[in-house]
Amino acid sequence: MPLSRLVLPWLYRKLTSAAISAVLTSVYLAVAMLYNAGSDLGVKPLLSMIMIVLLYVTPMMYIYGVASSMISELLLYRLLRRKWLHGPLSAALHMFFGYWGQLLLLGFFSYKSGILGMQCALLYFLIDLILSKFLTNAALSRAIQAFIFLPLLLFFISIIGINL
Repeated sequence: MPLSRLVLPWLYRKLTSAAISAVLTSVYLAVAMLYNAGSDLGVKPLLSMIMIVLLYVTPMMYIYGVASSMISELLLYRLLRRKWLHGPLSAALHMFFGYWGQLLLLGFFSYKSGILGMQCALLYFLIDLILSKFLTNAALSRAIQAFIFLPLLLFFISIIGINL
């Protein structure tokens, strides 16, 4: 199959993976931050923290996550002839991009946040892998693509809420 026919379905899947990963990563990071700070893990503080974290995670997932995942997908598609190698090498590339992403995007580096970036990138990879196995039905594909706008909607609601 020519590469040009694969790129658009890959992009849809990557955007869907970014949406799901942004929500799950925001929840994970919010719980971790509140727990490490010794704060109350009640509903209101947790939702507030999720909204704040979502402000940072959403652009990272949609811009950097999708781009780096597409780069790794294109590299491996051209370089690999054995399918069984694709999964482990793709996971390694996602973790590499997750580890070094903060240095490339923010200009600083810390070991702990590099490990956290690897965990988030691995979560993105696992969601993308699951979607690649189950996203063959066109109706299911359209339903899942509608989910792409949920983190973006929450992102814009957070921006409006902060500025009020």
